[in-house]
Amino acid sequence: MTAQHPDFDQLPLDKTGPRGNAWGLWGKDDQLGTLNYLTDEVVGQAARENFKSGTRLSLNWSMKGASYPRFARKNLDLRLINKAPLKHAHDDEVGFPHRHLPSKADRDVTVEL
Repeated sequence: MTAQHPDFDQLPLDKTGPRGNAWGLWGKDDQLGTLNYLTDEVVGQAARENFKSGTRLSLNWSMKGASYPRFARKNLDLRLINKAPLKHAHDDEVGFPHRHLPSKADRDVTVEL
């Protein structure tokens, strides 16, 4: 099933919100936004097609979960940015050390010195 949504030019822009917002697309009091696309039918169909076992795991992690780096690595860097003072427009930047896992092609390279 393909989600139906209006073209950008047809979005119900909220004049009190940030530029380009689509607040109100699912009604004035909506709090879910695009999560509205995850209807019971969509989730049920995904479960029928993809669940192989009943194993579950928690994705909950406290805000202090990354309070210190593991394995002698740089700490997580989270910055909250106020994009428009006196308005509600914020952004965030997350910086973290990532590890390059070489592909099979990278592992098969021979270097002669």
